Amino acid sequence: NRAANAHRRLSEVFNEVCGAIKKVMSYKRMGISLYSPEHRALKLTAADGQGPHSIYQPGLLLDLNESHHGWVFQHQKRIVRHDLHSELEFRLEQPNVEEGIRSYCAVPLITLGESVGVMIVLSFKESLLTSDADFLQEISDQFVLAVKALMPACPKH
Repeated sequence: NRAANAHRRLSEVFNEVCGAIKKVMSYKRMGISLYSPEHRALKLTAADGQGPHSIYQPGLLLDLNESHHGWVFQHQKRIVRHDLHSELEFRLEQPNVEEGIRSYCAVPLITLGESVGVMIVLSFKESLLTSDADFLQEISDQFVLAVKALMPACPKH
């Protein structure tokens, strides 16, 4: 909440959230994807920890029906992959495996019952804990308020 009041850009709020999460949870990469009505897809809006050769760069469009982000967004439920290599389900999870990601947790960003986007934390370690997923959901429930406040009311502007 303090970050949302102090900053006017989503990327600045995201950077503060990453800093706070790193103090209590070890992760390799974190990202936020927000719904883009003009593309009918999720758009990776902010990312932390991805390498320069990763496909997961801001601006990447994530299909609602063929990505883990899309599943979380549509079902408004989190996904936790404890061992990504053996739990692959979506084509877009494979690049994570190739980059050495072993586990991840993706949680929905929901406000007033409406899906706005997805927050994801990825790790080089196997078995992110259920408590990590619970914590990330709590953070996303607060972060979505800042997201909604900083999003334009009209998608064209």
